[in-house]
Amino acid sequence: MVNLGDGRVLGRNLAKFWENDADANGIRESLQTLQLIGSPEFTRLEAIFQNWNSWTIDIPGTYYLEVVEKLYKRNELASGSFVALGQKIDLSRLRLPMYLLAGSADEVVAPEQLLAVERLVGTQPEYLRREVAPCNHLGLFMGKRTLEEYWPRIVRWMKEVD
Repeated sequence: MVNLGDGRVLGRNLAKFWENDADANGIRESLQTLQLIGSPEFTRLEAIFQNWNSWTIDIPGTYYLEVVEKLYKRNELASGSFVALGQKIDLSRLRLPMYLLAGSADEVVAPEQLLAVERLVGTQPEYLRREVAPCNHLGLFMGKRTLEEYWPRIVRWMKEVD
């Protein structure tokens, strides 16, 4: 990826890995819409999605390689050896209320990976919530059912622990 972009990771090249999310079935799944593919309503949603999905950014190759190496290959954030702004990040020092919402079919962050955060942070159990929504990665943030059912619960919970 870095070599293809002459030292940068070009957004348009990276987007090719997610092409299956941009076909009609993938869009329908991510948006959790009941509109039939080919209907005027779905065609409108598909056009909006395709426009949004076309906005990719290029990132420095050095940054991309560092993220892959440190966060994914060496798992430095979870092990407590990740350094940011000159300081080691120790997740056990986090004592904030956390609501962990995972997608059961998330192709970017496996539910088990997200929910493992519970064991790494210092947040007291009464201030931790976890749920797994029946959706993919994009569905967590733009799926109709997830936005209507899960996110209002998260907001209510945040108000309660405030």
